[in-house]
Amino acid sequence: CHRGANLVAGNASGVLFNASDEVSGVMTSVGPFRATYVIDCSGGSHTLARRLHIPIIRHSSQLIARFGYVSGRFDGPTPSICTDKYGWTWVAEVEPRRFQWTRVTETHNRPEPAWTPNGLRVLNAEPSRNADVTWRMAKTVAGPGYFLAGDSAAVLDPSSSHGVLRAIMSGMMAAHLAVRHLCFGAGAGDCAAAYQDWLTSWFQHDVEKMSSAYRMANLFGFSV
Repeated sequence: CHRGANLVAGNASGVLFNASDEVSGVMTSVGPFRATYVIDCSGGSHTLARRLHIPIIRHSSQLIARFGYVSGRFDGPTPSICTDKYGWTWVAEVEPRRFQWTRVTETHNRPEPAWTPNGLRVLNAEPSRNADVTWRMAKTVAGPGYFLAGDSAAVLDPSSSHGVLRAIMSGMMAAHLAVRHLCFGAGAGDCAAAYQDWLTSWFQHDVEKMSSAYRMANLFGFSV
């Protein structure tokens, strides 16, 4: 197999199909790119899934994570995670005297943009942002000519604690299965099914563990 990559900066604007109606590339702001496989790593916007009209299945109420950074002296324990009746807050020192915080709540309880956790409000705050961390997964994460990887395939809130790991490993698995098909003759359908089963099993395992933890905390509609 030929190895190597070309990095092209452009915005995807459409999906290309071959005569068999299989995904065969993407249309971008700098022109079309044909490929035997498209691996979508576009994140929680689920770009390829939406282009292919693949349903996104929710597994929780709508959850929002607001997060930001502050700088200064903080003598509280870090890392720390605290729950209350509306959600949970995480604080960790990521650099000397620089702290990252995350607050996860249901959408109707999300904090204001200027909010920071107790104990950090006297420190120098950077602008905060928010992200939709509703638990969700595309009904189909692999098919003819494509794989969905990372948050493009499935999203959980940060308490899963391994979102980055799942993003990296799903990309590795997608690449591995593409090579199995292209270089070693494995069936394309078998590769897609293996990826679907692998990622679905991982996602469902995490959903069960996180649901149990939230039931114990009586959060987000999960109750004993």
